[in-house]
Amino acid sequence: MKNDTYEDQKSKIESNVKTITILSIVFGIAGLLLLIWGVYLKYKNEIQTYGEFGDFVSGTAVASFTLASILLIYLAFLGQKKQLLIQEII
Repeated sequence: MKNDTYEDQKSKIESNVKTITILSIVFGIAGLLLLIWGVYLKYKNEIQTYGEFGDFVSGTAVASFTLASILLIYLAFLGQKKQLLIQEII
């Protein structure tokens, strides 16, 4: 990566930021949809107890929220990497 120019490195980071941002939004929305689906199933009495509801939510929606959180942490890392690149140039 040392042989790449500043603009090449910057464009790689920016394209990664766009990709990670889109993926984070998609997984966050998926988690919300799964949570809404769980509430719907509870409302329709297909899930009888709150324990079953908690199991459903923790097995589906929480996994999606966790992946979105990990992607957001990686996004913060990419932002720091971009800042370091700018500081090297200045």
